[in-house]
Amino acid sequence: VPLVALEDGSYYLTTAELNGYSYVTPMAGVGNYTQIQKYLTQMFSSNPVTREAANIIVLNGSGEPGVASLEKAKLAADGYVSPDTGDAPEGEYTSNYYVYNISDKLTGTAAALAERYGVTVLPADQLPAGIYANYYDFVIIIGNTTSETTE
Repeated sequence: VPLVALEDGSYYLTTAELNGYSYVTPMAGVGNYTQIQKYLTQMFSSNPVTREAANIIVLNGSGEPGVASLEKAKLAADGYVSPDTGDAPEGEYTSNYYVYNISDKLTGTAAALAERYGVTVLPADQLPAGIYANYYDFVIIIGNTTSETTE
């Protein structure tokens, strides 16, 4: 598992000098291994949701206040990276949930979201106009909230 020059450009280790000697130290500071431990736990997890750490945004298309925040809390409690929330653009969202795969790379998370919401994950090119998902791997739109929602 690499600890330097990861795909996202992050580093978990750096070098320092003390009394003329170079040594390797965590980026967080000498003796602070918290970031490294978190990263290794993620990388060695058998749960694809944990391992892939997808960036998710939950959008409220129902018009009912608070449903995106409630769903965000449920996702976070189930191990998804703390997703963002917002309002979906005006439109007809007749189904309970819509899930869009923006990155097309995180297949484990896509499968988990499809199972969770009982939907077929849609490709990014079907994303409704007005949603800019450049920083996200998945967009979840909550639509019709009159029927039962995810527990």
